[in-house]
Formats: sequence, C-alpha cells, structure tokens
Amino acid sequence: MRRIQALIALFFYYTFADKLAEIDACLIKI
Repeated sequence: MRRIQALIALFFYYTFADKLAEIDACLIKI
C-alpha cells in the first residue's frame, strides 16, 4: 500500500510540474 501511494504521489507531482512549466512558458511569452 505504501508503495502504491508513493507512486501516485510521484505521478501527481510530475504532472503538476508539467503544468507549472507550461504556465511559465506562457508567462515568458507575455
């Protein structure tokens, strides 16, 4: 169970990081 929760946390962390990268790219364009 612990391992599954860790994998889920990592998945959400990386997807969130991708969203932040996209937002940063948009801000740089402006």
